[in-house]
Amino acid sequence: MWQDVRNRMAKRKQKSDVPASAQLLPMVFGFMTSQAISVAAKLGVADLLATGSKTADELAQKMGVKPRPLYRLLRALAPADGIQEEILTR
Repeated sequence: MWQDVRNRMAKRKQKSDVPASAQLLPMVFGFMTSQAISVAAKLGVADLLATGSKTADELAQKMGVKPRPLYRLLRALAPADGIQEEILTR
């Protein structure tokens, strides 16, 4: 029995030349992206952008939040195609 387990583990090691830390990073960043999407949804970012593009300052003012953290949230969403860059820099 233990020999079978060792054989399976050895095969897994051979299949993956990528370090475990590099395999973990996409999962971590995926979690961070999902959390950013969740926060944006709770804040109602999409609803405010439905009428047209706005700067982070304009959005923050309408939401009653600080503009700098909101800007960082929007920047986190930009690579996930959640937000267009021109909204942030207009």
